[in-house]
Amino acid sequence: MKRLLFFTILLCSLQGLTQEKTAFKDKLYFGGDVTLSVSSTVTIIGASPLVGYRITDKWSAGVGLSYYYFSTRIGTFSNSSSIYGGNVFSRLLITDNLFAQSEFHVVNTEAVIYDPSTDTASIERLNVPMWYVGGGYRQPLGANAFASVTILYDLIDDINSPYQNPIFRGGFTFSF
Repeated sequence: MKRLLFFTILLCSLQGLTQEKTAFKDKLYFGGDVTLSVSSTVTIIGASPLVGYRITDKWSAGVGLSYYYFSTRIGTFSNSSSIYGGNVFSRLLITDNLFAQSEFHVVNTEAVIYDPSTDTASIERLNVPMWYVGGGYRQPLGANAFASVTILYDLIDDINSPYQNPIFRGGFTFSF
C-alpha cells in the first residue's frame, strides 16, 4: 500500500512538471497593416497582410506581403505605379500593450530619375531594401484580436525608397 501511494504521488508530481504543448496552429496569428502617406509630391495607399508565429509568450516572428499604389508629381511630370514586395519581421512585447519591432522589407518599385535642366524624367523598375526598427502600441479587441499602431524608421534609407522616415502604420491581428 505504501508503494502504491508513493508511485501515485510521484506520478502526480511528474505530471505537474510537464508543460502543456500548444498546437502549431494555436501559435499562429494573422493580420495586416494599411498605409497612407501623402505629401506635395508623393501619394501612397497600400495594404500588407501578414502571418506571425508566437515563439514565446513575448516574442513572435512572421512574414508578410505588401501591395501599394504609388503616385508622384515632380515638376510637370507625373506618374503612378504599383509597388509590391515582401517582408520578414520579429516583434517583442515589452508590456502587454507596447512592443518593439524589427523588419526587413524589399519592394519592387519604379524609380523616377528627374533632370531639372530639361524638365524630363525617366523610369526604371528596381528592388529596394528597407530595414525598419521601431515600436508600437496594441489594444485588445477581445480575446483573440488586437488593433495596433506602429512607428518605424528605415535604417537603410535607400535613395530609391518610395517612403520617407518615419513610417506610420495602423492595423489588426487575429488568432483563431
